[in-house]
Amino acid sequence: YEGNLDKASLNYYKKNKIIYQNWSLNKFSKFFFISFFFSHKHLKSLSLYSEFDYNLLKVLFKYHYHTKILDTKFSQIKYLLIAYDFLFPCELLLIANQRNIISITHNERIIQSYWNIESPLKFNLAIGNPIIKNSKYSLISNYILSGPIRLSFFLENKKNLKQLTSLKKNKFSNSKICLVLDWESEINEYNNKRKFANNWRNNHIFYNDIYKIALINKDIIFLIKGKTTNSLKIRFYNDLFFKLFNLKNVFLIYNKDKLSYSYNALFVCDYLIGLHTSLIDEAIFIEKKLMIYDKFNLLDKMNYYTRSILIKNDYDLIKKSSFLFNNPYETKKLIKKNKQLIFGNLTQGKIIKKYN
Repeated sequence: YEGNLDKASLNYYKKNKIIYQNWSLNKFSKFFFISFFFSHKHLKSLSLYSEFDYNLLKVLFKYHYHTKILDTKFSQIKYLLIAYDFLFPCELLLIANQRNIISITHNERIIQSYWNIESPLKFNLAIGNPIIKNSKYSLISNYILSGPIRLSFFLENKKNLKQLTSLKKNKFSNSKICLVLDWESEINEYNNKRKFANNWRNNHIFYNDIYKIALINKDIIFLIKGKTTNSLKIRFYNDLFFKLFNLKNVFLIYNKDKLSYSYNALFVCDYLIGLHTSLIDEAIFIEKKLMIYDKFNLLDKMNYYTRSILIKNDYDLIKKSSFLFNNPYETKKLIKKNKQLIFGNLTQGKIIKKYN
């Protein structure tokens, strides 16, 4: 694991005598590495560019660090089950491959298939159909189609689904609900400026467009859901949020709300409009009527969403949101087409049977 381990996980590992290890560099190792690097710089013993020197030394140091951990605590490992390949240390993966340790990861986000370089992972359990093999932008080929596993097991919980149906009836009087998926806003202004996609500017444009749609469709309830409610703490949004949340049909889902759990919110909604997230791909799997907001052209290089469900400009915003709310049968046909492109003939039943 990386960083601080939560207390519940730590207690579980100890209780069940599971060996655990933080693969991040510890404080002593970081201090040793930085001291070593800068002492070399002052001695002018390194001739390469300083930035390259730093990164090269860091890789070599971490390679040695992970080798030592594997030799002392995990010498019997045969498989690596990796939760999030983006964050997994490449140095450790290189060592694993040298020792013929089989590495497996579950890729929840289809979009990663385009941003990830060729990975030395042995197997990748992909949520969606690897049609990206036909794309010149794809560098990953070691896919096993797994589908949205977590969503499928959620849908098996009939008792919970019944409670959610009652919640929708009691809380929203069975009104039509549009779930709105935003991106997380970084509170720190400096970190925000480093984000090319989920920055304040882009989120502000998105929220303002939701305001326009909600103003036109007052008979529909708009539930705005994000990973956090950080945006409420950022003054940049104040004026926009004042008018947005003064609309009687717009609500923000707070962290302690039952609908803050993604699949609960997904189940109760009738429609969905959102910036691209992994939840949108899962929504397509269960054929939720939706439109993907892509004014920032992040999905241009991908060949598995049809243009018909992408909002690319102001004209699309009004036309396609109206189509979504007023043409359920035709919208369903578009979603089924996209489902076929992404998931092929995979069904919930097949996923449950495979992983049971």
